[in-house]
Amino acid sequence: VSITMAACPGSQCPATRAEVGSPSSRTSRLLGLAALLVCVQDASCLTLASARSCLSAFDAGHRRAASEGHKGLGGAISANEWADTTDHDELAAAVRVVASPSEKVMLGFCAGDADAGVGALKAWVTALGLPRGKLHGMDRNGVPVDMSAFGACYIKYMSAGTANDPPGSALLSGYDGDFRGVYFSPDLGDGSFNQYGVLPLGLFPPVERESGDAAAVGSTQPASAPAAEPAAGAPGGGGRGAREGESR
Repeated sequence: VSITMAACPGSQCPATRAEVGSPSSRTSRLLGLAALLVCVQDASCLTLASARSCLSAFDAGHRRAASEGHKGLGGAISANEWADTTDHDELAAAVRVVASPSEKVMLGFCAGDADAGVGALKAWVTALGLPRGKLHGMDRNGVPVDMSAFGACYIKYMSAGTANDPPGSALLSGYDGDFRGVYFSPDLGDGSFNQYGVLPLGLFPPVERESGDAAAVGSTQPASAPAAEPAAGAPGGGGRGAREGESR
């Protein structure tokens, strides 16, 4: 099976295409994915429905690449490689359109190291105009921890505040999986569960760190969570499995 990313005629909106050995299977898959093809000229004419369709098409392709690939835990490396071939500009436009009307947004960053994870966190939060709060997990009792040898990490960001944290706070913890990218979970207030992933880490341009911005989400106040504390909801390393926000 070969999985590629195709563009709609006359547009750049990405849609998945699977080529399979059986003609009937190929027809069935293509007919099913045909409903996800959305042709847009630019982000200004991308509707919420078409943006969700574009992200759903990516999500389906990523799941398929992971399930049919053989590289990394749960096919993660195969899925990462597939995601790198997609049109990042159009995926970014779709994410912006879906995030804009959302009541709250949850992001889950799977990165190779803390620096890459924090960089992606800042880029996404800035690009989507989301609130910036505290980043927990990079200090012990208020003293910054050297994260250079920390290894792969998972950062869970929530735009909504909690009883203990202001809106836009995040928690960094260790991660033993091979996926690299972002779980995007927008709450549109309609009762539906929406999660798309694992979207490329570098979907949005990097943001330079501000002087003294130790927390990197925007707060210069020291965070209180220990650096090695597992983040609630961090995905397991053996595959995509249960998705962020779902019960485990």
